Amino acid sequence: MKKRLTHEEKFGSRLSSKGLFNYAQTFYNSFSELVRIDSHTTRFHPVQYYLASHSIELALKSLLRELGFTYDQLMNLGHDLEKILRKVQEKDGMEFTDQEVAVIKDLNVYYRVKQLEYFIQSYKEFPDLLITEMVVLSLLSQTEARVMVRK
Repeated sequence: MKKRLTHEEKFGSRLSSKGLFNYAQTFYNSFSELVRIDSHTTRFHPVQYYLASHSIELALKSLLRELGFTYDQLMNLGHDLEKILRKVQEKDGMEFTDQEVAVIKDLNVYYRVKQLEYFIQSYKEFPDLLITEMVVLSLLSQTEARVMVRK
């Protein structure tokens, strides 16, 4: 019987920190474009907030990958932005402003339980889109300096 490969054995060597960062940047670019097109309305923006949250997740995970985290370790963090943020602070010492932490916490309430992907009827409170955009851009800038410059 053929041995079943683990995710780490299948994908671990092909998961790069730079690739994760490039994906984070692509999700941010899509988010930013949608904000530019539709930021003047007061309606709910689940797609924009999903793209921002996913960009944050991938950017932070790209740094953890650069620091040596395995595929399995990254997957075990799930989609909990606060847990990923704490791990980055613990392993890299990267500092975040109070505003960055607040936006990440606000997004995480819905992102980690997939309420930006599946409609759950309830009152939701989100950070301002333009502030969210500034926070994501700041995180990408900090992460890029750590991931894309290292050898």
